Amino acid sequence: GNGNGNGESVTTTSIENKSKSSTSNEIRRWQERFEIVSLVGTFSRDGSCHLHLSISDQKGNTFGGHLIAGVVFTTVEVVVGSIDGVTFDRELDDETGYGEL
Repeated sequence: GNGNGNGESVTTTSIENKSKSSTSNEIRRWQERFEIVSLVGTFSRDGSCHLHLSISDQKGNTFGGHLIAGVVFTTVEVVVGSIDGVTFDRELDDETGYGEL
């Protein structure tokens, strides 16, 4: 819960912790409020995105990984930039098995 006991709505967050040295993709889900301490990644013109998120709970514990899903409780301040003529295309990396920039 959110720790204040008054029944306010909570944030739902899903983060995938993925390691290139591991074959498992663990998805962890929480239903509590977090502070977003970092959000970086790419948005593509086709509507897809690849976002890395770090969140912190009320005790200062920090978690991070690929953002899978989430619900915003109040606001999120995001600055998005673009560079004319630059695109980010992912190509399969035979060594890692992942699409890499």
